[in-house]
Amino acid sequence: MELNLNGDADCTFKNNKIKNHKNIMNLIKFIPLTLAAALLAGCASNHCACRSRHISKTAASQIALASVPGAAIKSAELEKEHGHLQWSFDLTTPQTNQVTEVNVDAITGKILSTHAESASDEDREAKSEKDSDKD
Repeated sequence: MELNLNGDADCTFKNNKIKNHKNIMNLIKFIPLTLAAALLAGCASNHCACRSRHISKTAASQIALASVPGAAIKSAELEKEHGHLQWSFDLTTPQTNQVTEVNVDAITGKILSTHAESASDEDREAKSEKDSDKD
């Protein structure tokens, strides 16, 4: 704030106050537009702006189970793989010893990958995850 020494300090103060108020109001009007644009851009490109808006574990599990008829969930986790936030499900079927891993995009609900794993593949993956946790 500047002080006008010509006797009308109060007038200068009020003018600066009005200018500051207008600047603040313009900024307040701009913030929601900026946030909305950032959120929309983040959701469209699956980047971090919308990570907190991922689909629920229940919804993702229904998608995963629909891709492997007759399966049951052995384990599930929300993880970041190759820059994607995803739900990873290990599904078992009563007829086999195989585990089917189904990865569901946590933002869109799209199935990213499905592949069968043998018991030895599962053991190897568990050991690898345990080793990476130590680092």
